[in-house]
Amino acid sequence: MRRTTHRERSYTASRRAARTARGLAVWVAMATSVTGIVSAATPVTPVTPGIIQHKITAWVDPETAQIEVYDRIEIDGRDIRKPDQPFRFLLNKQLRISRVMIGEETTSWTESDAFNPKHFWKRPDYATMVHYAHAREVSISPIGGGWRDPSVITIQYAGLIDDTLHAPEEDYGRSFETTTGLIEARGAFLAGGTFWLPAVPDDMFRYDLTTHVPDEWDVVSQGELADRYVRDGHRITTWHSPHPMEEVYLVAGPYVIRRARHGDTAIYTYTYEPDDELTSKYINATADYLDHYEELIGSYPFAKFALVENFWQTGYGMPSFTLLGGIVIRLPFIVHTSYGHEILHNWWGNSVFVDVGSGNWCEGLTVYQADYAYKKREGANAAIDYRRNQLAGYLNYVGEQKDIPLSAFRSRHSGATQAIGYGKSMMVFHMLERLLGSKDFLTGLRRFYDDNLFRSASWDDLLRTFSAVSYVDLDWFGDQWIRRSGAPVISLGDVKTTHSGDKHTLMVVIEQEEPAYRLDVPLEIELEGGEIIRREIACERQSTAFRIVLNEAPRRVTIDPEFDLFRKLHREEIPPVLSQTLGADSTIIVLADGGASDVREAYRALADQWGREPGVRVADEAEVSLVELGNTAIWLFGDTRFSDEFEDSAPDGATLRPLVSELTGEKSFPPRSLTIVETRTHPTNPDLSWSWLRLSDPDVSASIGRKIPHYGKYSYLIFDDAKNVGKGTWRISASPLTSTIDR
Repeated sequence: MRRTTHRERSYTASRRAARTARGLAVWVAMATSVTGIVSAATPVTPVTPGIIQHKITAWVDPETAQIEVYDRIEIDGRDIRKPDQPFRFLLNKQLRISRVMIGEETTSWTESDAFNPKHFWKRPDYATMVHYAHAREVSISPIGGGWRDPSVITIQYAGLIDDTLHAPEEDYGRSFETTTGLIEARGAFLAGGTFWLPAVPDDMFRYDLTTHVPDEWDVVSQGELADRYVRDGHRITTWHSPHPMEEVYLVAGPYVIRRARHGDTAIYTYTYEPDDELTSKYINATADYLDHYEELIGSYPFAKFALVENFWQTGYGMPSFTLLGGIVIRLPFIVHTSYGHEILHNWWGNSVFVDVGSGNWCEGLTVYQADYAYKKREGANAAIDYRRNQLAGYLNYVGEQKDIPLSAFRSRHSGATQAIGYGKSMMVFHMLERLLGSKDFLTGLRRFYDDNLFRSASWDDLLRTFSAVSYVDLDWFGDQWIRRSGAPVISLGDVKTTHSGDKHTLMVVIEQEEPAYRLDVPLEIELEGGEIIRREIACERQSTAFRIVLNEAPRRVTIDPEFDLFRKLHREEIPPVLSQTLGADSTIIVLADGGASDVREAYRALADQWGREPGVRVADEAEVSLVELGNTAIWLFGDTRFSDEFEDSAPDGATLRPLVSELTGEKSFPPRSLTIVETRTHPTNPDLSWSWLRLSDPDVSASIGRKIPHYGKYSYLIFDDAKNVGKGTWRISASPLTSTIDR
């Protein structure tokens, strides 16, 4: 879920960008390559006084999109370079200051339309400055030659917050609409990236937030609900956050609230309509998730957890609450999958913060202990499929130009960064648990949580904790899997058998492409009688040969049969799936010349939207030939002159006719009542794929177009209107990592 981060956990752009300069940034400019980021060192002394605490009173007016704020700020000037150094902060350009006081004395201030990054960081990371376009710099000088310990500054200001929703700049529209901050009749969303509060990058602070909104509205923020009442037609609410925070969220709307108590934790639901069945389901699930993760990791760190409905589709996770779109909340599987992911982020990322100067570890760890763990509960086959899908995502989305080490991953902003920061990272935790054993792995996580609660922690901190618990040196592990980009490529070399009497000697060679990795490669041997023997083979060189003496003749040998290693798959190990086309570096969308005019217009509109992505070209079928299409992935929109070649490229058993006939009762194919999406291996290039979209109704093209990128692990999709009624993958008949031994 966006799972977004945001995350889809939601750090705002400003906080992520700001923290980069101290080695604490999370959010990378979508238009900027992650490989171009160089994290700056933590300053020896702060460049400006820091904020210790906010005491905020805010009046929010949905009719005018205005906010008025009275902010009493406690600052810390003890460690600054000069005692008379001004207090500098960032504020939204649309907010106008009317009064500033230091203590009880009114004072002046200076401001500019932009800001000087060197006033906030000794070594700014200019790649992230795009996120500060709507912020300006304000400066306040101390009275009497220096700051007291501590000093209190009160700032009063007001203005418009109206950054309307806009489409995300992500591969094929993979995520939700976004805004830096918005107040309107449906609701309000303010975050750190709104710069609605005076902000000093890198600060962590405590706060109290009192809000005045229309009496039919309610407000949610971090921390615990301290007060809530109606007076003079306004709802007045106070949220108290006793723990250090990176930002302050103000989420408001015309909510119906339900509240329950689970031990020491208050559980809330904030929805736009009363729905006892829905809210009861989420309240019960919240209690179960809290119990599970408290037992697994440690005590839940906040006084409450709230499910909050948003007026546009999101999947954000904030400290002590999650903000989900109305459609998202009502998807039947969300409460059993993504909802647990967002709750777990209250341990990883929202209370143990991410020091991402060395990489964002919390996304992969959250996936490992939530999404992947839920698949493990389903059974071994579901877990194997999940691991294989993560490896397929890396193969399909990450080319050499898009690859980065985990130490450079900040947050997801493309299919490639998701495959690395979520998929590769999850697999790294899987390998780490296999290396250390589950007991030491879980002990290490509990100690890591206890040692770093409400502090920023890095990959290095994680590995040091695991080493201390297990007495295993993990320096090599960090060098190989965290600070190195790429993935190993392993192959099964020569496989031979000899026998003497009743003993059979199996000789196997495992090969790696250079540079070689340090790997414990799982080996599976199937004997003639059906018995399975499993071993792990230590491989550190380009070629590793070994022999095993058996009491029975071997029938089949497979290396890494359950996809336990993070590695670059061989294309033959997986079927052609949609992510192979979606993640290609170069893609041509071929539009059919024939068909009804409204259907052609729908294809054209979707092609124009997808064609905004780098490397995607749109062409009419008359403009291209199969020869020209030989070195690029292909989307066929409608019945083109390449339809016969597409049908001929189907792998064995790759037919939807029986499934479609079962769904519709129609004998003709493709049926007019269903929209079908299929992917197959490219007819002239086995390393590429092509996909075919056949719409049943032009009115559903936009909806289906938004959904397709989220089904990347499947070979085919079937939609009835805009509802998915069928999905699956083609079968794989053989793997290059399996050798059948002839007798």
